[in-house]
Amino acid sequence: MTEAGKTRLPRRLVGGVLLSVRQYGPQPEGEEGDSISAAGIVRLFHAYHNPGQTDWATALAARGIDARISAAPGTVRIVRREGHEPLLSTLARWRSQVRAALMQAMPDKDAALIMGMLFGGYDEIDRETVRDFATTGIVHILSVSGAHIALVAGAVFWLSRRLAVPDNWAAGLAAAAMVGYGFVSGFSAPVVRSVVMGLIGMAAIGSGRLASAPRALSLAALGMLIYEPRNLFDISFQLSIGCTAGLLFLHPRLSTWLRSCIPTRAGQWVVEGVAATMAAQLAVIPFLSWYFGVFPIISLCSNLLVVPILEVVILLGLLGILLAGAFAPVAHVVFIVISLLTGLAVEINRFLARIPGGSITLPAMGIGSGCLYYGLLLGSAYYQNNWLHWRSRQAAVILLIAAGTVVWGMSRPGLLQVHFIDVGQGDATLIITPHGKTILVDAGGAMGPQNGFDIGERVVVPYLRHCGVKSIDWLILTHNHQDHAGGAAAVAEILGVHQVLLRQEDSHPPAAILRLQQSMHDRGMREAAEVSEIKVDGVTIKLFEVGSDDPDRDAKGKKGSSSSENGRSNVPRIEYGRHSFLLTGDLEGESEKKLSEKAMPPSTVLKVGHHGARKSTQSEFLTRITPEYAVISVGADNHFGHPTPETLHRLQEWPVTLYRTDHDGAVVFYSDGETLTVEKTVH
Repeated sequence: MTEAGKTRLPRRLVGGVLLSVRQYGPQPEGEEGDSISAAGIVRLFHAYHNPGQTDWATALAARGIDARISAAPGTVRIVRREGHEPLLSTLARWRSQVRAALMQAMPDKDAALIMGMLFGGYDEIDRETVRDFATTGIVHILSVSGAHIALVAGAVFWLSRRLAVPDNWAAGLAAAAMVGYGFVSGFSAPVVRSVVMGLIGMAAIGSGRLASAPRALSLAALGMLIYEPRNLFDISFQLSIGCTAGLLFLHPRLSTWLRSCIPTRAGQWVVEGVAATMAAQLAVIPFLSWYFGVFPIISLCSNLLVVPILEVVILLGLLGILLAGAFAPVAHVVFIVISLLTGLAVEINRFLARIPGGSITLPAMGIGSGCLYYGLLLGSAYYQNNWLHWRSRQAAVILLIAAGTVVWGMSRPGLLQVHFIDVGQGDATLIITPHGKTILVDAGGAMGPQNGFDIGERVVVPYLRHCGVKSIDWLILTHNHQDHAGGAAAVAEILGVHQVLLRQEDSHPPAAILRLQQSMHDRGMREAAEVSEIKVDGVTIKLFEVGSDDPDRDAKGKKGSSSSENGRSNVPRIEYGRHSFLLTGDLEGESEKKLSEKAMPPSTVLKVGHHGARKSTQSEFLTRITPEYAVISVGADNHFGHPTPETLHRLQEWPVTLYRTDHDGAVVFYSDGETLTVEKTVH
């Protein structure tokens, strides 16, 4: 380890790490419980500092993972030591046997889905299926969570009572079932929380003190925060506590109100399902608005039509596993049945996910508006235990007025917004015109699907939704490199894009562009050279094309060096009133000179080219552009050394007001055409 960049001191580090292997070809095969040896650089996690962004660094730290190692090729070895974590190894082998039994009875994709539902993790589940379940608001059912623990406990308790087992013994059996199921599923952090809350709930039932359930929930939450304070910032913790609180406080009143609307006994099961879904979702709307920016209205249908089928699948799956040892033929039949049920549930959910208008966009609620929402929600729910009381209606009107005020305040009518999103080592810039048209320039990041982390799906789309963006009107790619185009396909697939402007200079486009083209095959795609100017809502976007300075590229478009690709970046210039923004992609050196020769006018804000590389933003270029502000989109601790000291020195000498996404997070400029204000995420 290097101390202060000077002295190398050996130091023993203890803690959890996330290992990523930069290795191609055959990989070492290991099992849970094995000891792994790897060589690489240990780095702390860098959170993406964007409003509404899930803080993965804090979430992982709450689960005992404090750093990451990117292992060099050929350095990973599996060390098998006799007796090392034998219980984990035994469980891993047992799960492998279960997987093999499932795969004998059903297609691989169904087996992956059922394994995820039974034992956690949906990494192997088809990507489109996961996205459909997220769209319908029931993605939690695909991996072991509180719903699974509650289902197992409820089934055991119900069966015990049917067998005339006393309440206290039935609660004890249900508690044992929860602990056992949590154990075989791996006791992940969400499962541990669910088991703890479930045990407290069963203790309340067993002792006949069910009325103390809210107090038990508070005690469980407090205990988990004392044990790990960082849970407070974990989205999983926030949603699980919020949903449980909604079921405790809101469900009884919602159920009573709905029963008065549907008095027939035949509709009572529908009432309970709708009441439970509404109670859980109403309780977490501020969190949904902040992290996701959408509210899945269609989840009322998916919870009634899909979740019950999958709950049967989970219970039958566990039954089949119990029977597999002594009654293998019977278990095989059970597995065939759950495969058919799983296929039915997936098809119903796919249909629901594609219904237009199934989700609505929510404005992001801050602390103030969130507290106001909860105060009015609880006040309406509890006023004389009557939702239809006239004062409750008054409270609802006040809530709507407050929500409208929040929406109006966040919409910033009449302002141009330019958002430089923190995507790590990459570029992504969102432009929102005064009347809400959206232009996204690049959607990149060094991480990609091949690393198991889609920068578009996990970073760019959540930010766009946080800003209230429903779809993208124009997607402009400055060039085809992964750190600029890597998230474009996810944006197109999830939100939709009306027009795409990109460079199609290669006869063999990179994977990011091929995936985007596949996603956009039914939409119009045009090269940037065909459109030189976009005018909308008083905003003018001019596109400048810079020719290659690489002699290795001939007239046929033969691929040259990486620097040649950078030098051919499309350069958008956004102008609104007295202010303008120049987005230089990865331009540097000679390409900047060529851009200056195109009668380039001065710009108020400069997006520094190539993440602040040594040859970018030369003094001559600064003299021509005369920026007042500069933004460097760059990843923390990147191995390129960006931004370089030379570039920073030139910017300081100019001087400009400098913002960096690795230090300041997302940087947002607002302009009415006359004035210009700026906000940064990190202060």
